Amino acid sequence: MSTNEIYAVGQSISRPVPAGTKSGDPLRIGFHNCVAVTDAAKTDVAAFNTDGTVNTAYNLGGGNKHGNASTKAGGSHRVNVKAAAKPAYGAGVYWDPAATPKLTVTAGSLSLWGAVEDSAPTDNGDGSWSCVVTITPITK
Repeated sequence: MSTNEIYAVGQSISRPVPAGTKSGDPLRIGFHNCVAVTDAAKTDVAAFNTDGTVNTAYNLGGGNKHGNASTKAGGSHRVNVKAAAKPAYGAGVYWDPAATPKLTVTAGSLSLWGAVEDSAPTDNGDGSWSCVVTITPITK
């Protein structure tokens, strides 16, 4: 290991994420394509209510600071991808910030997020497919 290495390949990195991010959500933060490893931390509220019950709005988020989540920018992950037909093995997967789900096989002017690594995606019945996608960690 070099003496100036900060993060090794494959490690999780804490990054600022959109509010409500859940573990497993695909993300694009700047040029970084990644998957949330933890929920987004919500620590600006008390962990317990005044009556002693657990405050369900509080989320430690894996120990990240408020608004951050642990993310992984590599590997292959099962995610939902918008597609009219079953995505082909090796097909490009693109980030569409305006869509739900955020990933699609329609390129247009969208940024590459990864590639389908699944020969048998599952139809979700809502115009999206559950499939394994290998992340392209940094793209323009």
